[in-house]
Amino acid sequence: MTESSDATKVANWAEFKSRLADTALLSTVFIGLADVEWTPPLASRHDPLLIRRNVDRISEIADRALSLRKDIRDLEILAVKSAAEFSLFMRTSELERDIEIRRLLTPSRRLQSQGEIEAAALFGSETDLSLGFGKATSASGQALAEEVKISDLIEADIRRKHDIVRDHQIDYSKRFIESGNAHNYGERATRLLSILGREIADGLERALAVSTGLKTVYGWDTPPLPKSLNLANVDDFAVWTLDVRKQLSLFEERQDSFNITLPLVQPWLSAKSALVSEASFRKALTESGDGLIRIPFSLTSAHFFNQKVRLNAVGMSFGNAFGIVPSSGIDSIETADSFARLSALLKPPAQRLAGGQELIRQNLVLGSVGHYSAGEPVAKATGTSIENLDPVGSWELLIHPWLVWKDASERKIKDGIRNELIRDIKLWLSFTITSGA
Repeated sequence: MTESSDATKVANWAEFKSRLADTALLSTVFIGLADVEWTPPLASRHDPLLIRRNVDRISEIADRALSLRKDIRDLEILAVKSAAEFSLFMRTSELERDIEIRRLLTPSRRLQSQGEIEAAALFGSETDLSLGFGKATSASGQALAEEVKISDLIEADIRRKHDIVRDHQIDYSKRFIESGNAHNYGERATRLLSILGREIADGLERALAVSTGLKTVYGWDTPPLPKSLNLANVDDFAVWTLDVRKQLSLFEERQDSFNITLPLVQPWLSAKSALVSEASFRKALTESGDGLIRIPFSLTSAHFFNQKVRLNAVGMSFGNAFGIVPSSGIDSIETADSFARLSALLKPPAQRLAGGQELIRQNLVLGSVGHYSAGEPVAKATGTSIENLDPVGSWELLIHPWLVWKDASERKIKDGIRNELIRDIKLWLSFTITSGA
């Protein structure tokens, strides 16, 4: 084996890239691709109960991670191929130039031309035969001399051509290190790695929240996350995501939605089982002054027939006295009630998560609470503050002391509507039950 062929022999892909990088032909970012790792965080900033939202986002991240990994690998192949081809060109261009020149056979033709001319001089002109051979040999020598001149010109052109090609290749190779150039594969790969790292970090953080959420809501333990991720095993994260999506879909297939109305003052579950006593309710309304009216209460699993439920919407309305007009079926107070609106905040119970952590959800804003009537209440809250909320626990209702009224008159809740103090607050709860969870 020759020295040159032995010098190009490499043991593996990593060594091949390393040799190119040592000659500054390949960006070092492609040398350390195998060393790039991402590890799951110790804690998550995401709400574990927003399971579907987090799983959908993780799915997007997994798809994008696979796409980014492909783009980075494609850039790696382009970069190595370009660097290797340029290295090969630099090692072989002079050799190819010399081969082309040698094919002209200029030295041999020059020698032959000189020999023919010298032979022509030796033939002399004593006889016709020698004269003829001399002229033929002379003509052949002159022809060869012309061929030598042409060969010299061709050799010069070959050298000039190879110089032009070499200068072009050297100049073009500078595009591979020019910042912002599309040929700067190392720079492009570095940026994609930065994006991929952020996506993976977000995905792993959400995956941690999803694991907690699925255990909390459905009692299901997710498969363990990979201890670390790199370009080679991004597929493992995609597989984890597929397994989680499949199990969540199975849970959702067994999920039913229901609504229930729970009065605070009116006994409903059983005799003397009001969430708030009538005396406490009236006292809260009349003695709050100009401050918020605070009404604490608690819900138990019995209020949901001992089912494990999770909320997806909360509504509220107020109840007032029932002033029936004899023989008409008309409630004389209902018309006035329909012009009144309350504003309230609901502070939900702290959520106990799997593993013992506690999650505090923000207060629910109900800004247009109307009177209780058939159908769903006007004031409802939905969204992330409600999603998968466990309603069992201690609540607090905070009502703004002023009423919104039809005209511009000043109205306070403690003064009542048509001198009738509000009698009750009706909670409307929409929730899901998952069979087998």
